[in-house]
Amino acid sequence: MKILKNPRVILRILMGLVFLSAGSYRLFVPEAAWVEMANLKMSDTLALPLMVFEMLLGLALIFNRYVKAVSIILIVFLLGALGRALMLAGDSFWLGLGELFVFDVTPTDFFLHLVFIIILLFLALTAVAKHPEDVPDNSQKD
Repeated sequence: MKILKNPRVILRILMGLVFLSAGSYRLFVPEAAWVEMANLKMSDTLALPLMVFEMLLGLALIFNRYVKAVSIILIVFLLGALGRALMLAGDSFWLGLGELFVFDVTPTDFFLHLVFIIILLFLALTAVAKHPEDVPDNSQKD
């Protein structure tokens, strides 16, 4: 099975689905996109380009197109969003850090824990065996 031989496939597809679904959600619930723009103190006219951006880049990941470039673009995008959110949140962000360590039955916590499982599964599938028969002794050459 290709996914077991290369777990990056599932990670790429899942990340694509994250961005595709985020853009789609904003498309079908534009009020949420406008509230998000207002919370970030940005013009609500940016909501539509954001939707298109997320959906196109999500599809590119799902269909394995321009993965390196798309990944870099999304990293920069997410860093920018996180930076802006931190600047706007101020002290309230730091006061709410305890929320990270308490599981609440919310879509956010559920998704976060699902991401943890996927990362751990990737680590398990790509771990290097440490069994003696897999480790060359001094008499073997590379």
